[in-house]
Amino acid sequence: MGNKHLGEILAEGGQEDKVLEFARSVQSDEDRDQILSAIADGRAQAEHFMGALSILGLHEPDEFLETVASWAPYFDQMASGLSIPVLREVTSILGWLHPDWRKIHRLLST
Repeated sequence: MGNKHLGEILAEGGQEDKVLEFARSVQSDEDRDQILSAIADGRAQAEHFMGALSILGLHEPDEFLETVASWAPYFDQMASGLSIPVLREVTSILGWLHPDWRKIHRLLST
């Protein structure tokens, strides 16, 4: 497989929809989440962030931040250092919900 991720391979082969359908039918939450995460990570690496987020269906703010932070290398592929302003914006929005994130946002902004 080399450096290609599952999501990229599936997209190239035109099989992503079938795999997504299969993944969503998997009974085990852990297995389903791992498959969906692999597909979403491939989309993020291919700079299709909206599609990647829609696959994951993140519901918790901390989960969203963790995911965006894990994609920092993919943002930096687009432009060197892009991950910092992206994380700054995410923490700004999360700061509306949780005061602790405001503090982290201030630290990222200095």
